[in-house]
Amino acid sequence: MSTQRRRRARIAALTLPLLLAAACGGGGDAAGGQGGAVELTLAHSYTDQQPQHRCGAQVIADEVAAANVDLTVQVFPASQLGGDADRIQSVISGDIDMDIQGASALGAAYEPMSVVDAAYAFDDGEHLARFFGSDASTALTDGFAESTGTTVLGAWSAAPASSRRTSRSAGRRISRTCACASPTRRSS
Repeated sequence: MSTQRRRRARIAALTLPLLLAAACGGGGDAAGGQGGAVELTLAHSYTDQQPQHRCGAQVIADEVAAANVDLTVQVFPASQLGGDADRIQSVISGDIDMDIQGASALGAAYEPMSVVDAAYAFDDGEHLARFFGSDASTALTDGFAESTGTTVLGAWSAAPASSRRTSRSAGRRISRTCACASPTRRSS
């Protein structure tokens, strides 16, 4: 198995349980609670040639399809379901199930989330992953969930490995962060 294919499989394996947990929660009117197939929508602003789509959104959809669990993920790339601000509001209202957003767009819905996009907040993509993989991010993600009714499923650096370091001379972060949100399923 190639290194790239192994990396994609690892990403999907880590993401799939999060998607299933979000899709199988209590409440809601999804057919899944009645034994029927469930279709989730996953929207984002990237073209189908960008890595966020090819190595992220499409891998999620493919892995869910391969799991044969009466669940499908329909991906809508290139802002087909609206711009960033419209899509995050559609996630909050439940019209879109999941969306890949930058932290600044999530910050428009919950201001403390904007801190993730601050210059020098993270040294590199690995630092970002360690933060979101630790208890240190709990207050931020729980606050986002409480404020918006949606759950942050993950975060990653969208920059290629060669540009993950910050450019202190330019005074800005090169790597950008992305997060995916899904409606919080509440039991009645």
